[in-house]
Amino acid sequence: MDSLKKFDRYLQSKTFNVEDQVAFLKDYVIMTKYLSASDYFLLMSRYKSGPAKLFALDALDQLSNGGTTSSAAKYWFQPLLVKAISIGERTGNISDSLTIVLDMVGKNRSAMKNNLVKFIAPTGVLVAVIFVMILLKEELISVVLKIVGGEVDRLPEGMGSLLDLTNWMLAYGYIIPLAILTSAMLLRHYLINNTGRIRFQLDPLPIFKHYALFKGAQFLMNYSIMKRLGESDQDIITDEFGSAGPYYRKHLLTFSQKIGAGEVQLGDTLNGALFSPELIGRIKILSGAEEFTSSLMEASIQTNVAIMKTLSIFITAVSKFYLAAVVMLVIPIITGLFSLKDL
Repeated sequence: MDSLKKFDRYLQSKTFNVEDQVAFLKDYVIMTKYLSASDYFLLMSRYKSGPAKLFALDALDQLSNGGTTSSAAKYWFQPLLVKAISIGERTGNISDSLTIVLDMVGKNRSAMKNNLVKFIAPTGVLVAVIFVMILLKEELISVVLKIVGGEVDRLPEGMGSLLDLTNWMLAYGYIIPLAILTSAMLLRHYLINNTGRIRFQLDPLPIFKHYALFKGAQFLMNYSIMKRLGESDQDIITDEFGSAGPYYRKHLLTFSQKIGAGEVQLGDTLNGALFSPELIGRIKILSGAEEFTSSLMEASIQTNVAIMKTLSIFITAVSKFYLAAVVMLVIPIITGLFSLKDL
């Protein structure tokens, strides 16, 4: 495979988002009730395009050479989805294992999407206003400057203020979004990778606390799903370990060591910032009960809902800041346009 094709596959894999993955596998679950896996992938390779087509071709190649669907899926799907396919292959019922996982993945993605929309909409309005200001600078203000012979001092006060603002936006406006993006990337890197002493002292602070609880909820959700699929505690932790960042991995290593030392109760195994004391107490009480895994699933969902509510509050605050910025930009535009009558 040449470099250009490899690069195209890489780009296609990055555009194959979780919603598309879930939709594809849901269709797979339905259609393979009536078709063999090979026939389904042959159908998809003919009529689909993009990453879905490429995955179908990979799966066909694997199956025709004695391989498995999960081997082809590793490049295209989230680890949890790949694991569900792999367990289904081992048990002989991929549809059942996928059905369990797809429902939960879909619910989580839906909650995230609803909160992100609140952030994206006002951001789009702000970008649109900035774009209008640039057009005014390039088109309208340049015409007005010609009328006054290029003498800025002769511009009406409102138009002069608009010219100053657009000049500033063009010269320095990129710094603000660049600073926000850089700060977000650095914070994300720190949350995922830092495991020093100071980091664990920061865990009680809101943003660090919510990240830790989010990872704990992720563990409980994956644990409950994998338990329903028949996996052992150690295998579940090993699977999580493979795709975990350093911070999460350090906690998983502690859990693994406790299991290796003979601790069999999940409530005794789990500790640290990933779980609230209330949740640990609940796990200890329900451990061994028939509804244990379903209770863990519910606990992980409730934790994620609480985190999403906090995130929603933050995003709403940022959105209001964006809308305020839009209003502040619109006022000089309107003032500048009305000042044209003073020419």
